[in-house]
Amino acid sequence: MKINKTITNETLTEERQLFVYGFIVLVLIGIVLNNVDLSLFSIDTQEEIDKAVMFFVAATALGKIIFIYLVFRLSRFLENPIWLTIIYCILTPFPLLYLIPFIGVLVGVRNKRKLLNEK
Repeated sequence: MKINKTITNETLTEERQLFVYGFIVLVLIGIVLNNVDLSLFSIDTQEEIDKAVMFFVAATALGKIIFIYLVFRLSRFLENPIWLTIIYCILTPFPLLYLIPFIGVLVGVRNKRKLLNEK
C-alpha cells in the first residue's frame, strides 16, 4: 500500500504530526486507564465490574489499533521496506516496545528530510 502523496517537507511535517498526536493519545489512554480506581464508581455487581473492565480493554485496544495504523501509514509513506514495516507493526502493541517503532519512524522522517534538502 502506497500513500499517494508526493513527499515534500510539508507532507513529511503533516504525517509526522499526525503520528506524534496518535502516540500522545495512546500514552494518555494508557495513563488514564491504568490509574482509574473502580472503587470510585458506584459499581455493585460483578456484571457492572465486568462491563467496566471490558470498556477499559476495548479503549486500550482501540488506542493500540489506531497507533498500529499510524505506524504502518508513516512507515509506508517513508517507503520503508515491507519487512521493517511489519516488524514495527508487530512491536507497536506491546508496552515499552512501541518506543522502537516510534523512534524508528521519527528517525526515518529525519533521514527523508535530509535527502529532500540535499536535492
